[in-house]
Amino acid sequence: MKVFEETAAKAPQNPFIWRALGGTLRLMPGRLPEAKERLLRATELAPDDALSWLGYGEVCEKLELWEDASAAFQKCRNLDPPDLLADKAEQGINRLTSRS
Repeated sequence: MKVFEETAAKAPQNPFIWRALGGTLRLMPGRLPEAKERLLRATELAPDDALSWLGYGEVCEKLELWEDASAAFQKCRNLDPPDLLADKAEQGINRLTSRS
């Protein structure tokens, strides 16, 4: 974590650092809100990065932010990512649809 945080401080405009930081935080107990903010920053810096949108959607889903999760999964899918990412985005959309 320390390396990611130091790197983000040195290169705050690098979306991939923010994506990596958010992706790491989401795996740590109690750190989902921080992960959400880092992944949101990644999507702001690189709005065409499907992986950041997918991660953001998954974190929002875990935080029960259903509308944000749905929008992120849709954005990921609409970017026409590789099949694996498109499948994961579609699965997220399906989970949210079956939930309602």
